[in-house]
Amino acid sequence: METRKTIATLLAVGMFLALVGAAQAAFVAYHDLGGTTADAPGAYVTDQGADPTQTIRLRNFTDNADTGVDFSITGANGSTDADSSANRYPDAGTDAAAIFGTAASPIVTHGGSTNEGGGTGSGSTTFTLAGLDPTQLYDVAIYGDRNLGADGVERFTLNGADAAVNSSSAYKISSTVTDMETRPNATVGHVARWSDIRPGADGTVTIDIDPEVSSPSNIAYLTALRLQETGAAPPPPPPLSAITAYHDMGGEPSPGNITTQQSLDTTHTLIDFATGADTGIDFSVAGATGIDTRTGTVTRPPNAGTPAGDLFLASGIDLDDGMVNLSAKSASSMTFTFAGLDPEWLYDVALYGDRNSPADGVERFTLIGADSAINSSSTGIIDALTTDMETRPNNTTGNVARWTDINPGADGIITIDIDPTVSSDINIAYISGVRLEGAAPERDDIIPEPATMAMLGLAFAGLGGYVKRRKRL
Repeated sequence: METRKTIATLLAVGMFLALVGAAQAAFVAYHDLGGTTADAPGAYVTDQGADPTQTIRLRNFTDNADTGVDFSITGANGSTDADSSANRYPDAGTDAAAIFGTAASPIVTHGGSTNEGGGTGSGSTTFTLAGLDPTQLYDVAIYGDRNLGADGVERFTLNGADAAVNSSSAYKISSTVTDMETRPNATVGHVARWSDIRPGADGTVTIDIDPEVSSPSNIAYLTALRLQETGAAPPPPPPLSAITAYHDMGGEPSPGNITTQQSLDTTHTLIDFATGADTGIDFSVAGATGIDTRTGTVTRPPNAGTPAGDLFLASGIDLDDGMVNLSAKSASSMTFTFAGLDPEWLYDVALYGDRNSPADGVERFTLIGADSAINSSSTGIIDALTTDMETRPNNTTGNVARWTDINPGADGIITIDIDPTVSSDINIAYISGVRLEGAAPERDDIIPEPATMAMLGLAFAGLGGYVKRRKRL
């Protein structure tokens, strides 16, 4: 009898584990955006069809099982089916080829495309993934290409996720935003991609594709999408106890480094350099008159052993791939704004700039909006909030405009105003990099004020009298 019970128990446990394993089984689903359904022998690829407003259930690539995830497109101009002669496979060895296959080994045929914009543009296209499991993590990748002349870039923005890691191979603007060119793209094979996506309680995330960032004809071509369920989501990470974030002003993020890239028309969320976590702090630039993207021999990092070298080079930040510049001929000052700072934290902000030009006087840097701060600049300290520093040239001395122990105040916003008209012949300021560090201050060394101590003394005295009276009873 006991043997039968043991066998029955083992069978029940086995069935339970099997069900749990089936429920947690990961899947991979592909979508051929406008192409045919016969994409790869023995595999299943969802076809969007010619109507870019319909909702279609994604299927598991290996066995056609229902993933429970609905995919829909809104805002697109159209979806095109094309024959094999129009296939635009990514080149071998690229990120897109690793995910979507090549002409020699296709996963998705790329025989069609969903397109957005044209002429003055129609706004943006939105991809919606609904029915995601809030207890799971996901990976989404998008590839697009059209064999035409270079036509600027399109912006891809992930919305609705509780958290995600930007794993794009193109220009990562922030943890949720990527700029990627789709005309053409096959040679470099870039993808807009996010991994470790936590979909949130409603199980819905969207990807907005805006073709009007820097595209003359405002057209985005989108060829394939992959959704992968990668496993159970771990417990949410604890709140950040300290952050360090870098901003490469106009340059491309360094390989392996998590560095935010700036463009002039948007607000960027800073991400923690060590972990890639969203810091919740938004950074924006106002008043700048240009942005230069520089590569190769024109990069001018600060010399090692200088204040800027100690702050930036030690972490391997690739400064001076680009720079934000201000010409006071058309604007009087340039302002950097940090929003979303924690009023309970203290912050350290440092700015470095350089250009290989003749000496051109100094620029004035002024911290605005902080309740308190210490001016820790390496040169030209005027007062607690103001520093004069030259950025043409600066790499040899590697000076920084810097403030430490910044108390941002209740609104969590501080700004740094940069004025190039102090003593500059042609009134130009160049800023190559920004570093923000923050942490909650230690509270152990806080000593109560005398009035507070007096009140505590009276309270304890009263408590002592009460205890004595209790003993007499």
